[in-house]
Amino acid sequence: SGYRVIEQILSDVHGVQKKLYLARKRGVSSLFKPNMNVIKYYSPENGEANIHRFDTEEEVKINTTTSSRLGKKLNINFDDIKMDTEGSELKILKGLGKQRPVFLKTEVEMVELHETQALFHDVLKFLYDLGYVMCDLNIRIRPHGGYYGFPTPTTGDFSRGVPFTGDAFFMADWMRLS
Repeated sequence: SGYRVIEQILSDVHGVQKKLYLARKRGVSSLFKPNMNVIKYYSPENGEANIHRFDTEEEVKINTTTSSRLGKKLNINFDDIKMDTEGSELKILKGLGKQRPVFLKTEVEMVELHETQALFHDVLKFLYDLGYVMCDLNIRIRPHGGYYGFPTPTTGDFSRGVPFTGDAFFMADWMRLS
């Protein structure tokens, strides 16, 4: 039916059990503990519901694999990868091995929404060193006054504020190919 469930976590190493922090809202679950002080600061005013979606309800252990091993196991090369893994994106990228997708879209954070996670500059440097160039960036900011969101024509000018998360788009840097 178009998809296959792999009951492993992608990471930079294969065969290690990692703890997954299952959050109240499952979409913000992570390999890293939520950094509640940072989350509270970047939540909108009166954002208790937003804060509590990060509360850890359960911790489970799951085996890891790398994207390189997964590609070999499935006999595929990844052309395009999209990641939103709540802080573990750099670990997954480090597991690429010889895989070189043409395009990568990854969530990036400018602050530690999860404890000890890699930040935007870490991902940017790693991918640049692999031969990628950033071709687009959508950032979410916390403007002065508390509201947060993406700048759009309907919400006005959010060019002033503190950036904290976003999506970065990368492609192979054709100018540096040998």
